Amino acid sequence: MFLNFLALSWLGIVAAFSQTPFPPLIVTRQNNGDLVTLSNSNHECNENFCIGLTSGTGTLDRSGTKGCTCQCHTYLPAFREDLNICVDDIQGNTIINN
Repeated sequence: MFLNFLALSWLGIVAAFSQTPFPPLIVTRQNNGDLVTLSNSNHECNENFCIGLTSGTGTLDRSGTKGCTCQCHTYLPAFREDLNICVDDIQGNTIINN
């Protein structure tokens, strides 16, 4: 009985963490820092939102684009969708290469 409870608790935790907090992101690759757009944002779009979305690696893009758009810093120009962070280089997938 305890093992069933433990298994169900674990499944609940896994399900909670597997949920994505945002709808799909649109990434526009740019040399001076990728743009990350949340087109149908129900969130308040401001500097703090972009800092949270990119884990502090991007800022609010103020170019007047539609939706909520954040831009990666110039020293971390590439956005990694799998990690939701901006990085200085996108490495190849090591799983495929092995």
